[in-house]
Amino acid sequence: MPQAATEQIAHYLRTGEYDECFRGWAGENFSACAQQAQAALRDALIAKVLSRTTHALEPPGLADLDVVTFTRAKVAPMVHGLFPSSEQDIVLDVLGRSVVFLTPTGISTVLAKAQSLRP
Repeated sequence: MPQAATEQIAHYLRTGEYDECFRGWAGENFSACAQQAQAALRDALIAKVLSRTTHALEPPGLADLDVVTFTRAKVAPMVHGLFPSSEQDIVLDVLGRSVVFLTPTGISTVLAKAQSLRP
């Protein structure tokens, strides 16, 4: 990996910032540079997070938890108080699917699927 790319990865891991023009990355064109840079930055972030979670334990209650049902039950009082009855089911459905627990076993999947490299 070119020195500039190595420095950019280190800068990204320290600050969360990166060059959106991907200067210094290998590739035939901007798209190729961007794909390689984003993959390298994402892989470095995942590796760094995993290195910091080696001793983390997943809370026992999360293993078999139905997250959608749990979330809906937790936010239902708020939704019922803030939204008209005609919208409540829609809002509860969206909120129920919007919660993700970041566990040591699932964090890399969440980071890999994230659309943005920004914090």
